Amino acid sequence: MEHEATQLEKQHVHSVYESTAFYFNDLQSKAWPRVRQFLLEQKPGSLIADIG
Repeated sequence: MEHEATQLEKQHVHSVYESTAFYFNDLQSKAWPRVRQFLLEQKPGSLIADIG
């Protein structure tokens, strides 16, 4: 059963990560406009949590 679960994970989870890795890697190196604007609007010293 554990082997089957591992195979399902590789097939349905890892393959998705592998197919989208390049796209998301490219996104991580750029500031998203709405996020950047939100951060710029905060007072200096504000605490912000990235929970996603």
